[in-house]
Amino acid sequence: MKYLNSDFSLTNDSLVISEDGEHTTPVISVLIRMMREAQVKTLYSVEDLREFIFRVILLYGRDRLMLGDAGSEFVVKAIADEKPVAIDLTTLHEYVGIASEQGSLGFSDREDFIAYLRKTHTASEARKAADKNLPDNVVRYVGPMQIEGEDSGIDISDDIIERCAALAEKLFAQSNVEVFEEFEEKHTDTIDALKQRIALRGSVAFHIQKVPFEVMEECVAFLREEYGYDKELLKKRDAEEFALDFDLIELAWAFANDLCEYEIMESVPVAAWPKEILDLDIDKYQGLQGDEIGGINLLDTIHYYKLAELEPLLKGVEMATEKVKGQ
Repeated sequence: MKYLNSDFSLTNDSLVISEDGEHTTPVISVLIRMMREAQVKTLYSVEDLREFIFRVILLYGRDRLMLGDAGSEFVVKAIADEKPVAIDLTTLHEYVGIASEQGSLGFSDREDFIAYLRKTHTASEARKAADKNLPDNVVRYVGPMQIEGEDSGIDISDDIIERCAALAEKLFAQSNVEVFEEFEEKHTDTIDALKQRIALRGSVAFHIQKVPFEVMEECVAFLREEYGYDKELLKKRDAEEFALDFDLIELAWAFANDLCEYEIMESVPVAAWPKEILDLDIDKYQGLQGDEIGGINLLDTIHYYKLAELEPLLKGVEMATEKVKGQ
């Protein structure tokens, strides 16, 4: 029970944080991969464990199930970095508290997961059929990690799902649920705080209609100083004519109201991202940082368009907070 992902900030770095400073091992790498493919974000609760067992059987155990070789033990075998790995119930007990996605809890909806799995299975079968026509000298790339059963040709039928669910319940009955109950009890405050943080995530959104016209017009006049603008279209808040202007005003508003956080290197801000409470589509700022490198850097966009000049206009302009999820 030494693994608890204590950093709940939004980040692409999903390494598990451990008390002894250890980060990744072949076992952790395989377990994280399995969790991501199963769309299980955490192994904190008894329900996380139950759902993970079912999804793992559905993902990797269909061949064994059809051959009558599923057995009465939960074991998934894999190769990671040329080392053999076996994930069993004891492994799951040891790694209670592991998270495959920081700042999240639980797992995706089961029906959505099954629909996604069926779709990817169909695509995989089409790929394998196409591979049969490849020249003999063409070899498909095999990655550094292979999980036994992951390339099953067995269709994901309703019957298979029922059989996987029945086997999962038998295997779940063998698990030590007390380990997960103790973990939840020990970390109740932390998990509750995360639940509240998740509920607030994306609960603040920008709406150009909420910006007073006089403020909006000053912003557009600044942004279009060299080109001018059609005031009648602006009065209509024409989203097509002023698409870029409105996106830049939204970004300027976010910075003006402290809704972005900075990435710091050697005491200097080098990039910025929206805080998790803010619902901001950063993809629309792709390539808007004034260089030929491409990508997204909101801080560079702020500097290139001199959006800090708009802070006095936009600071304090309120947006209605969306209803908090779950309330």
